[in-house]
Amino acid sequence: PKAQEIQKRIESCHQKMEKYENDKKEIEAEARQFEETKKNAQAVGSVFGNATLFLQMGIIFFALSGLLKKKPLWYLGMGVGSVGIFYFFRALELLSLAKGL
Repeated sequence: PKAQEIQKRIESCHQKMEKYENDKKEIEAEARQFEETKKNAQAVGSVFGNATLFLQMGIIFFALSGLLKKKPLWYLGMGVGSVGIFYFFRALELLSLAKGL
């Protein structure tokens, strides 16, 4: 009787070990997916950051052109702002292509 109880406990432990190994594999696969999502989000975030930078610089040049009444600053603001818009649409494109976002 005691040997049977011990054998049942051993089998129960083996079943639990198998279950934990399967759970571990599932968790690792999920973690890899999260890492891929994080990588994609960082890439897109960087491009959105560049878009913000150039758009804000364009706004500064527009404001300066109005204050100083200098038309070349307005053209410079248009150019820099256009670069910001380019980065913005590039980031949207990356966002649409990114997996998991």
